[in-house]
Amino acid sequence: MIGDLVYELVQIPGPSGFESRVANRLKELLKDHIDEIHMDKMGNLITKKKGTEGKHSLALVAHMDEVSMVVQKVDEYVWFDKLGWINLANLAGARVLILGAERDVPGVVCSPSAHFLGKEGASSDLKLWIDVGDRQKYVSVGDPIVTVAPPQWLDDNKTILASHSIDDRVGCAIMIEVARRLTKRPRHDVYFVGSVQEEIGGFGVRHILRQITPDWFIALDTGFAQDAIPDINKTVPMRTGLGVRRLSLR
Repeated sequence: MIGDLVYELVQIPGPSGFESRVANRLKELLKDHIDEIHMDKMGNLITKKKGTEGKHSLALVAHMDEVSMVVQKVDEYVWFDKLGWINLANLAGARVLILGAERDVPGVVCSPSAHFLGKEGASSDLKLWIDVGDRQKYVSVGDPIVTVAPPQWLDDNKTILASHSIDDRVGCAIMIEVARRLTKRPRHDVYFVGSVQEEIGGFGVRHILRQITPDWFIALDTGFAQDAIPDINKTVPMRTGLGVRRLSLR
């Protein structure tokens, strides 16, 4: 089931600029369903299933990176900055993994105890750091950081999954499933592409489009369900199908 694949993929670390673990897994899942496979210098995974005519081409693209953090300073604690759209209020108490050069280092995001904040509680200027115990020697400035909270199914039918990196491992899983189901040779070439660095500016896709020029380009990505966020009614409700945006560059 595609839900099981999403559940697997969200647990693979893939911070922006360090997506190789995700790319390697996608390559393994795609290899029996495509004709060509290429990893470019940026780390984009570009695969192709040849069509019977090959006059035109379609690209299905999902980004492999996730919003993440980066080490800024190391002393007795690890100080960090965010990469991508992260609400810092959601990080306090989070389990994280620092992808060091020698080894992965687990840690916990800490904030001042309420005992020290007075009656007003936490201020808007939230101070956060990471406690890694006594493993500071394995952490360096510039190391990427991801959250590692285990995914949780929120319904008995396993259709609602709460996890980090849902954006965009859902898109990656859909791309894999399409490749699996495309058992007959298509009329036109089909590219299955995993892009890098989407969360920090979409740099991977820009490089991809210097290498391939598909006639049709479908970006598989996530959005916000209006009934998953209180008082938001500008998006698509859950279980009502896909949200589609169309853009022509011609």
